[in-house]
Amino acid sequence: DMPEWRFNSSLRNDPKEQPQIAWHWDLVKAVGHDQDGRSYVQDVDTKAILMPNILDIDLLWALACVRPEHSHIFSRVPVQGIVYCMWDHLAVRVFYLRLGWTVMEAAVQTSWGMAQSDRIGSRSPLGMPLSKAVIAAGGFRGAVG
Repeated sequence: DMPEWRFNSSLRNDPKEQPQIAWHWDLVKAVGHDQDGRSYVQDVDTKAILMPNILDIDLLWALACVRPEHSHIFSRVPVQGIVYCMWDHLAVRVFYLRLGWTVMEAAVQTSWGMAQSDRIGSRSPLGMPLSKAVIAAGGFRGAVG
């Protein structure tokens, strides 16, 4: 179910009179009467783009490839919104996965480098093959990308 903007300006701006646009009030929460006039409360205009998958990794990659002389585009609010949204919903999981892999790879290399050569893998029959697999996978990842 795609949300549709079916606001009828001839009716009052009330969810009871216009139930088909109830999602508008979920999108932007109304400010309470006790918060009116506070310095941190500001009115905003909300715009919705009803195109599926408009934010994807290709758009983030294009932003990552912006040349330094065009970096002023990052001061625009829509671009900042794209970056924050993409980071929170897509990139942060990949970052944590890559960080976890790098820490595991460093731990394996450290334990392999500090082990005595005559005792490597003597405690665990899977120790040496597992270490070799992790190090080979890290080398392959480095060579490919």
